[in-house]
Amino acid sequence: MTPEMVFAEMKKRSDLLSIPQTFGARMLLPAQACPAIHWVPTDDYFDEFQATHSATQGIYQGKRFSEKSRFTRSCGIDIYFYVKGDTLDNYRELSELIRKVAIGLYRVCSGLANFAIQRGRMQDREDLSQGCIGYVMDVLTRTPIYELSNTQSSTGETVTIEVIHGDEST
Repeated sequence: MTPEMVFAEMKKRSDLLSIPQTFGARMLLPAQACPAIHWVPTDDYFDEFQATHSATQGIYQGKRFSEKSRFTRSCGIDIYFYVKGDTLDNYRELSELIRKVAIGLYRVCSGLANFAIQRGRMQDREDLSQGCIGYVMDVLTRTPIYELSNTQSSTGETVTIEVIHGDEST
């Protein structure tokens, strides 16, 4: 799944509905906006797709097609967590928020094969609004890049369409 797809699904999770979530360029949140989660797309990596998902047949826009997996796009995301305060209870709140997002990613991405939590780190104080603590989780989501070949064209030619999509059933 791409970062924007994961973000959209995570916003729907009942255990995160009360936490404001935003997506896009990195931003500094005021203390009164906490707790909050902010999603920032980062670097992508491309690998040759594994042969285990090499080709399928189906119907696309009313036409027969064959689908060949060409690459895997690993999409980088930095997830910023912000919690108001600097007490032991605030750090517990932050830990609970991290746990909810980690489990949510596992559910939304349909298991560990489709995402990885690379690392997490506390944010430097100078990067935060006063009265907040912050944490950054580095995540990769994986999505295949398919090449669709039309096998039933009125002119007999092969039409190739490149699409990027993830598991749309989640």
